[in-house]
Amino acid sequence: MAAETDGPGEKRLPSLSLWFGIPSEKVTCPYDTNHQMPKSSLEKHMRSCRLRKLEYSKEEEAEMYDSTFFYDKGKIPKVQMDKDLQFDIIKKAMAKECGNCCPGAYSSQPAEVPQNHKRYICDLTQADRLAIYDYVLAETKNQRSRSQATENDSDLFVDLAAKVNQGLEFFFFLQLCFFYI
Repeated sequence: MAAETDGPGEKRLPSLSLWFGIPSEKVTCPYDTNHQMPKSSLEKHMRSCRLRKLEYSKEEEAEMYDSTFFYDKGKIPKVQMDKDLQFDIIKKAMAKECGNCCPGAYSSQPAEVPQNHKRYICDLTQADRLAIYDYVLAETKNQRSRSQATENDSDLFVDLAAKVNQGLEFFFFLQLCFFYI
């Protein structure tokens, strides 16, 4: 690799892009504008940085795992929860109770969705947790009943197709029998 020249008789070292290839595009973290990283590592950084902004420790993050594997491979109903949905569930449960429980049983302000069981216990009241549990239970039952209805419909189609094929086989069998008579 020859050295580049600035002018007559002057030599300068090749640029870093020649040594290390074309530098990757840098992006800024949406949680902290002081964080710059290659675009390829933004997604991983965002997960970690978001947890830091929510005051999760590195130890807590290390204990967490990505559960999408279980949902991608199986027919397990899943419920995506965000801060707004969580607070909406709590507000509806509070309105449904309409004074039947003691004041302060439900959270009065939206809270971040807990990312581990410790925060779930600490950040949400017992009434909040019960309301979320009831919602998730009802939602998964709805998802299961919808998927079973779809499976039952497909089973009916398969059974109908099998019956039609059996009928055709019997028809061809009768034709062969009459052919030999």
